[in-house]
Amino acid sequence: MNQEITSQQEATTVEAKQILASKQDVLREIGQIEAFEFINKLATVATLKLLAKAKETKDYVGLTYESENGDLATVANWEGFCTEILHTPKRTIDDRLLNLNTFGEEFFEASQRIGLGNRELRKLRQLPSETQELIINNESVDLGDKEAVKELIEDFTFKQVTEKAELQKQVDEANEDVAAAREISAETQQKLNQAKELEAKRRFSQEPWKHQTMDSAAAMMKAKMAIEQGINQLSDVYSNLSNDEALDEKALALIARSLLTEAHAAHSRINEFSNEVFGVLGSKYSPDISAEDTFFDLQFEGTPEEQSLVG
Repeated sequence: MNQEITSQQEATTVEAKQILASKQDVLREIGQIEAFEFINKLATVATLKLLAKAKETKDYVGLTYESENGDLATVANWEGFCTEILHTPKRTIDDRLLNLNTFGEEFFEASQRIGLGNRELRKLRQLPSETQELIINNESVDLGDKEAVKELIEDFTFKQVTEKAELQKQVDEANEDVAAAREISAETQQKLNQAKELEAKRRFSQEPWKHQTMDSAAAMMKAKMAIEQGINQLSDVYSNLSNDEALDEKALALIARSLLTEAHAAHSRINEFSNEVFGVLGSKYSPDISAEDTFFDLQFEGTPEEQSLVG
């Protein structure tokens, strides 16, 4: 019986030694990390490389530590290793590892040497890669000019935010223009459909003069809508010209000259047409009824049979 117990004890001892041997490397490396003030060591490439290796291999799993209530507990994951063994938040360590991986050893060491903080490096990570390269290779880094490097990061960050805001503004305005165009198109189509429907119904009328009058009134209604759409489009160009303070001077000059030309041409054409019409018809008739009124008045007047067709 005693011999059996002794064999079990020996087997347990051998197993414990094997486990300890498997953890020997990571324990030695953790000892190197803990040999100095850890937060300060996080600024060194050597320490971060040890941590990156430990995170990749997961050799920390199974390490033991004493919990707050004094019980012996086991590390199960990276977060537990950071907080319980290294006594540092996981986010802090991951942030430093990301900086090293993003910028490389040379710039990381330079950034720590000149005193760039996590706030500046986090902003630098969010910039496009080509912008990062411009800052990393700037002579201010070699000169150790912390304020100049910080100013570069802030300037490029502000530029990026401004460009994104301007791009979003353009997208929003484009969406609004599309929505407005669709709304106008839908309204126009609805009026045209209504006119076609009424046209089909009025064919039952037996009075030719009504057909002739309503055909002309419908044509005038379409022309009026086309004119209004054209004026609205020119008005939009003028509004954008007046409100866009960032418009280049060359663009402003060319747009303004073109807009004046088109406005003058429209004004001249309408005046010419108006003078011709008033010169021929103005002495005999009065401009006192619109095409819409004419069309719909004729459509809804007539015999009870005709009214029943449109009702």
